[in-house]
Amino acid sequence: SYSGFDVIVGLSCETKNPERAVPMSLYITYGLVACLYVLVSGSLSFAAPYYTLGKEAAMAVTFSSHPGVVTIISLGALLACAAGSVVVMLLGSRILFSIAQDGLACS
Repeated sequence: SYSGFDVIVGLSCETKNPERAVPMSLYITYGLVACLYVLVSGSLSFAAPYYTLGKEAAMAVTFSSHPGVVTIISLGALLACAAGSVVVMLLGSRILFSIAQDGLACS
């Protein structure tokens, strides 16, 4: 999950004021991720005892009695993976553009 934070720094040259925007975006992102982590962990802790949770797909196993919720969780995980892949491709193209702009790419 931490690989997304380097994308913020890698795409910082696209912003108008990177000295202000990058630290602010990192603070906001860290805050949102921490809040979401606490909320998800709390919901799992209140939904089932911790010793009944599996090590793999704990959310899906916890809500297995509600098929609609499992579908939403699975779709959310799938969309998160797809979004991460798209962002990594964007960062890769940006890095290659910067390398070419600096004259370090093959001619």
